[in-house]
Amino acid sequence: MKVTVACDICKKVIPVEEAQFDVGNEWDLCPEHFKEQTLIQAKQKRAELATWLENTHLKNLRELDELIAELEKPERPELKAILACGYDSEAQVTRSFGLGMQVCVPADMTEERIIEFSQYRNPCGTEGGWHIRKEGDLLADWPCVFLEGQRERMPCSSRPGFVHVILDA
Repeated sequence: MKVTVACDICKKVIPVEEAQFDVGNEWDLCPEHFKEQTLIQAKQKRAELATWLENTHLKNLRELDELIAELEKPERPELKAILACGYDSEAQVTRSFGLGMQVCVPADMTEERIIEFSQYRNPCGTEGGWHIRKEGDLLADWPCVFLEGQRERMPCSSRPGFVHVILDA
């Protein structure tokens, strides 16, 4: 019967009663290296389990959380107004630039609905929100010349009954 053993890592000779035996790897270890090896194995097992969970159950939980969040979103009143007026599928944002945008909307769409649609499709992000560009508007204390004498509602060349409107933030 052995009275002493050498640690398989540091080669330190220790009494058998102080040695730790790693059955899986069949190592004789001193107490310090036994703790170190146990910690390494525990971290490896945890990482493997975390990867497995991430790819299976946690992925499913994240997908369910996203679905729940989507279903619990408060209804947007501007969306209801747009859908109620029947313009959502017909009106389009045709250009977006800097602090402005152009929309193509039915010719009979009111200014209020144009602004609601524009805010829904492309949220302005400024305190004043979108407003329709009109000849003579003052932008930074100078008259708006961007319409260059054109009407604020220009007929669309490819969609009869539709007009293009420019909005500014």
